[in-house]
Amino acid sequence: MKNFDIHFCLASESSITNITPTLNQLFKPKKVVVLYYQALESSVENMFNVLHKHGIKTKKILIDNCWDVVLIMEQVDKYLLSLKNKSIALNISGGTKPMVLAAQNVFSKYSLTVFYVNEKTDEIVFFPNKDNKETELVQIEDRLTLNDYLQSFGIKTRRRLEAQPFSKTKMLLCYKIIANIHEFKDSLIILNRYAAQSEPKVKKKLAPKDVNNPTFMKLLRLFVESNLCVLSGNKLKFSSHENKFFCNGGWLEEYVFWIIQELKHSLPIQDVDLGIDVITSNNSSNEIDVVFVANNRFFLIECKTENYNSSYGKKKALNIIYKLDSLKDYAGLRTKAMLVSFYKVPSASINRAKDYDIQVVEHKTLKNLKDILLNWITKD
Repeated sequence: MKNFDIHFCLASESSITNITPTLNQLFKPKKVVVLYYQALESSVENMFNVLHKHGIKTKKILIDNCWDVVLIMEQVDKYLLSLKNKSIALNISGGTKPMVLAAQNVFSKYSLTVFYVNEKTDEIVFFPNKDNKETELVQIEDRLTLNDYLQSFGIKTRRRLEAQPFSKTKMLLCYKIIANIHEFKDSLIILNRYAAQSEPKVKKKLAPKDVNNPTFMKLLRLFVESNLCVLSGNKLKFSSHENKFFCNGGWLEEYVFWIIQELKHSLPIQDVDLGIDVITSNNSSNEIDVVFVANNRFFLIECKTENYNSSYGKKKALNIIYKLDSLKDYAGLRTKAMLVSFYKVPSASINRAKDYDIQVVEHKTLKNLKDILLNWITKD
């Protein structure tokens, strides 16, 4: 694979396929030039912010009409004639069809290299030319970070949770809860309520009916034995905000996060995080439980330990699906979303999730989460 001084790109709402080839160490250009039209000004600026972080210079060329083939050809030709002793390649992954046809026509006239990015395979595809009569395929290196990906869409992040160091004790607790999911399904609601209503380091008296509930006490003792809370007689205390959060459903977020960390050994997962707020260009903010980039593709997961049996719960389940669909729209066409739920998700929400191509892992299937994640990440 030859290295070029300049990548000439065509602007799109998503800049990912213009960015990822530039991060390949053996293909990294000194400069990226983008042909764009006015409506994509902010998209181009977002892309440039990412490229500048990686030490790549940038230039933009404005076209008045992205549908005028003749006008576009003239501007591309003019730019190429202005170059002196610089090697250049055209990336046709973006742009309108007239932009692609016009730019490709001019580059072909000068026998210059043309390529595009196959998003499904994450490969650079080089068009045949006078020097190489066959199509050349090059796998793109997985160097895109979460911040790179989100910044390319003008999305800012704010940390809501700190990723906790791996804890074998906590992991074993999660496994025990999920292995006994049917037994603990009612008791977890009670524990969530105490965690939600309690203040850290303040003792809260357990209700007599809960003290006399053997299944709830069995579940509570698992958390006590893991040093996440303290039980003195019939009084419960959470020692910190972090432990209170973990007991109030945060354990499922960390469990999913840990599993994805494990999958990094076998899958091209390049960056993963949990507990962040994403802030879009219009300043709307949304919490996301687990996010990661794999094979230069964005994935997001919501983790819930709420019961959806009530009419309010069913409405809330639907709202989670709507939220995931909205977040998918913010972060590009190939973004994938998943809901991981301790409890069974209402059928209406399951059906809506299918309509929006959102994966749902619920209740009994939770024990197969690792295998489900593996298939979900690798499936187109």
